[in-house]
Amino acid sequence: MYKNIQNILEMKDKEKITVLTGYDSTMVALCDQVDVILVGDSAGMVMLGYEDTSSVTMEDMIRFTTAAKNGRKNSLIVSDLPINSYKTEKDAIKNSLKLIEDSAQSHGASNVSFSNNYSIAAAYSFYPGKNLGAWGDGGAVTTNNKKLYEKILLLRNWGSVKKYYHEELGFNSRLQPLQ
Repeated sequence: MYKNIQNILEMKDKEKITVLTGYDSTMVALCDQVDVILVGDSAGMVMLGYEDTSSVTMEDMIRFTTAAKNGRKNSLIVSDLPINSYKTEKDAIKNSLKLIEDSAQSHGASNVSFSNNYSIAAAYSFYPGKNLGAWGDGGAVTTNNKKLYEKILLLRNWGSVKKYYHEELGFNSRLQPLQ
């Protein structure tokens, strides 16, 4: 079972918390008995040969975080935001949301929490070929972040919170009524 933030907090002041840096699935799989795997922006220097971390992009961090996630079975994955991705609070939130958990094939898994222990949100797919398929391409997002929840509600209803008033461009997709 994956470690989560609550597990780590319970360990605080009681036992040592082990943290290692990992950038790829092989390294993470080999070190997966530690409590936390840190996917640091130093990956740019170690894995990509950059002179320093200032060239690391958000896309680089997503690639390294995904690789680390694919190798872990136990550890909590913690990812850095690259140095130029959080100049403002808005930038920090926008870039953090790019690290949303992909739970497309995790329906019914014993280590999945719908309260998003591993990320700010989780995206579930109901595509016909997935574990919980539907008669069309659908999905769901779970989050315990009120701001993100309100944004998702806005977007799923044509960008509208009240009839005929649209704050932004949204969408509305529906599955077949007979499922």
